[in-house]
Amino acid sequence: MSSCPISGVTADERVARIVGAFVVVSVVGYLLTGWVGWLVLLSFDFSSRVFRCEMSPFASIATRIRRRWFQPSPIDAAPKLFAARLGLVMAVAGLVLYVSGWSVAAMGVMVLLLIAALLESALGFCLGCWLYGILGVLRRARSV
Repeated sequence: MSSCPISGVTADERVARIVGAFVVVSVVGYLLTGWVGWLVLLSFDFSSRVFRCEMSPFASIATRIRRRWFQPSPIDAAPKLFAARLGLVMAVAGLVLYVSGWSVAAMGVMVLLLIAALLESALGFCLGCWLYGILGVLRRARSV
């Protein structure tokens, strides 16, 4: 993914793909069981990554897995942070919808999150990063 680095901060693409796999497992767990704990876990994990408080269970485990079996693959962190923010919005929306009694709508939101996480983990295509790039192009076109 080519994008204009904003801060020079990098992320590890392999860690992101492993985290994506954890998101897939969590969303499938929710869709199969309807247990709200999966939504709480997803909301907590995404918020931990968005606010960089180093408490993300998914990122922590993924980093250990990457260190043990894979070489690092640095990429620009800004698009990944944007994607995590989108994931946070979706996870919290699913949780709020579920708690509000709109469990079918919550499942719909989780299916969208599942699609994005599957693309990331299985194919290495970050939908949020792609949107980040599109928004950057639109922002530059508007300023011309």
